[in-house]
Amino acid sequence: MNANEPGATVLLFLRGSGRVAEQLEVLKIDGKSREYELLLEKRDMPNTFIEAVTIARGRVVTEIREIVLPPEKRLLTVDVIPNKTKYKPREKGSVTIRLTDENGEPFVGTTAVTVYDKSLEYISGGSNVPEIKTFFWNWKRGYSRGALEHSQVLNGGHMAKPKSLQMQFLGRFGG
Repeated sequence: MNANEPGATVLLFLRGSGRVAEQLEVLKIDGKSREYELLLEKRDMPNTFIEAVTIARGRVVTEIREIVLPPEKRLLTVDVIPNKTKYKPREKGSVTIRLTDENGEPFVGTTAVTVYDKSLEYISGGSNVPEIKTFFWNWKRGYSRGALEHSQVLNGGHMAKPKSLQMQFLGRFGG
């Protein structure tokens, strides 16, 4: 972290979404720079956010950074091995399905299989099934920018005791 003011105090919001942060660190910067070590965990995949807030010269200064972590290699290889290459209508057949992990080791777990007649794709104009890797791995956490609330952006009127003489608008341009 770098601050233009020596001895700045920085509020560091870790693993935030813009509205809520999982952890808050209050850091004092000796001089104008300081390092902070954040241990990233599996739950931070595929991305996480850090927001730093300080006050300098009467202004609230905010910086937001996204940290991107690539997913672990949790993709499976699916091999479908039919007992024949072609089947006639209504002919019975069987397939062997082999699931292996990134090391070629057998996967142990639960899976679901759907079978359909590929000729249906000819009628429909092609497959309507999206790429499965994109479906499961192409997402990221979002961040709501501008969600930080502080008193410098609040507007208010003057305060007076009830039923007391209050300041009035003056002249043509007083309102």
